[in-house]
Amino acid sequence: MADKQPNIILIMSDDLGYEVIGANGGTSYATPRLDRMAEEGMRFTEAHVMPLCTPSRLALMTGKYNFRNYIGFGLIKPDEVTFGHLFSDAGYNTCIAGKWQLYSYNPPDESPEMRNKGQQIEDAGFDEFSVWHAHHTDQKGSRFKNPIIYENGKYRDDTEG
Repeated sequence: MADKQPNIILIMSDDLGYEVIGANGGTSYATPRLDRMAEEGMRFTEAHVMPLCTPSRLALMTGKYNFRNYIGFGLIKPDEVTFGHLFSDAGYNTCIAGKWQLYSYNPPDESPEMRNKGQQIEDAGFDEFSVWHAHHTDQKGSRFKNPIIYENGKYRDDTEG
């Protein structure tokens, strides 16, 4: 075993085809920093899940197939162990940034009893976080213009524009 734990950076991107990244032979976009990370680091290329963002995020968080952890779309069981817990337990400093949407998805056609049934970001094992769609997603705001960002326990007020 190595004397020092490796640094781990996990990047998950919605709708990014495998063939787009230069390290995978892609020429559509210039991805020099991703290419360098791929060249100098370890690549994780054999993970297959549902072709939707939330089920993919849920499987990645838990390491489980969706049929083993599904309680409703956009929900993770409140007591589920995530990779945030596992990495923290192993001595890593952890941070997550991006879309959470695992606590309370609440589209208009979903039943009210499914509100607030998932795991809050504060309970997911990460030391720090900066996420959108963190809590009450019936008032989630836009992901693009003026997003509602929840960062380390506080809502940011400087995202206009």
